[in-house]
Amino acid sequence: MAKKVWLIVGAVLVVIGLGLFLAVMAAHHWDLSALGVPTHETTYQVKEEFQRIQIDTDTADIVFVPSADGTCSVICDETAKETYSVSVVNDTLLIQHRDTRKWYEFFGFRGKSRLIVHLPKQQYVSLLIGESTGDVEIPGDFSFDSISITASTGRLSLADVSAGEINLAVSTGRVALKNVRCAGDVRIGVSTGRTELENVTCRNLTSTGSTGRIEMKNVIASGKLSVERSTGDVKLDRCDAAEIRIETSTGDVTGTLLSEKIFFTDTDTGSVRVPKTTTGGTCEITTDTGDIILEIVK
Repeated sequence: MAKKVWLIVGAVLVVIGLGLFLAVMAAHHWDLSALGVPTHETTYQVKEEFQRIQIDTDTADIVFVPSADGTCSVICDETAKETYSVSVVNDTLLIQHRDTRKWYEFFGFRGKSRLIVHLPKQQYVSLLIGESTGDVEIPGDFSFDSISITASTGRLSLADVSAGEINLAVSTGRVALKNVRCAGDVRIGVSTGRTELENVTCRNLTSTGSTGRIEMKNVIASGKLSVERSTGDVKLDRCDAAEIRIETSTGDVTGTLLSEKIFFTDTDTGSVRVPKTTTGGTCEITTDTGDIILEIVK
């Protein structure tokens, strides 16, 4: 009997709690951020010179913006227990996320936070970013000798950027490169995310992944273009390289190339339609059940 009473009391408390939650949400027009931890915007002014940039953060979206007044500043969303440390150490702009929350404080609601970096000049030696679930956006007007970004579920977006070398690694996130000029190698590692490349030039391009789809448009590698996927499709639109190697399991390989190739194809149950050309660099494509359909366009 006592057990039934406690079960009834528990059920009543759950109903009351749910009712209070719905009432609060309705009062705030169903805005979950109203239940979250209060945030405030903080601006850090950087007066020292630097050639390198290193950022270590968690869930913040990172955006780079050209400075309007020629100075460097970092604008970020902070809470009482989540702050940033901004300093220049060994010619490096170091931006680090500081989290002093207790384990039970991680269950509150909090919207996306932003980290905006205003840079005073266009060219830097290196950019190193370690990210978790936030997005990273690098627009034009910037040049780096090397770019290295590691993220989990965030989106990595580079547009109108020039670099000497680019290394990108993301798990279930998405990678997008548009109008990117790289004098050296581009390496992209994606697990289940999607990769989109448009108007990209480089020496060698290497893309690895599991179930993620990769789409390439006007991608030119002076050396080798290498793509590995499990179930993701590989689509090429007016792409080219001195040597091409593509391997996928159940994904299709389709599209167009800009110059003749000597094709080597291997598939178990997929269909193959490639030009019967006998000049040019090698193009080796291997699939299990995926189709291989390519054309040469001038």
